[in-house]
Amino acid sequence: MSRYAWTIDEKNAAAFATLFAEPKSSYYEICDAGSSVLELTLDLGPESAHDLLVQMKIIVKKLETDKLQTRHLVTNTLFDVVDDKTVNTKSIVLVTMQDSHSSAPSLDYSADARASVVKGDDGMWRFQSLTVHADYDAGSVAAKKR
Repeated sequence: MSRYAWTIDEKNAAAFATLFAEPKSSYYEICDAGSSVLELTLDLGPESAHDLLVQMKIIVKKLETDKLQTRHLVTNTLFDVVDDKTVNTKSIVLVTMQDSHSSAPSLDYSADARASVVKGDDGMWRFQSLTVHADYDAGSVAAKKR
């Protein structure tokens, strides 16, 4: 979960995509108040509106253009070990946002993040799925839909 936070906050779409395990099945989903706002899948290809890397590049570009800095604070992570190659997690996430004219960040949204993490043949743990359930209609969550 820490790598998830760091790659987004560092605006590194390529590194973010490497956190996911299986092409065409691993996904990142953002929900607000119970409904799915955005679901992105690894390696669908550049022509797909639901390709994880393509859409993350768009999100990163928007943050850079608007001169916005996010900070994803991940806490209270619980681990449920399913077997020696699968772990399910849930965490609380607070996301702050700060523009270049503000002296302090403001809360963008809070969320419950749930993940299924799998161990690959290379020994690396990656997301099979990561779903972020925002507690309300958040500014950047809604913006990601555009």
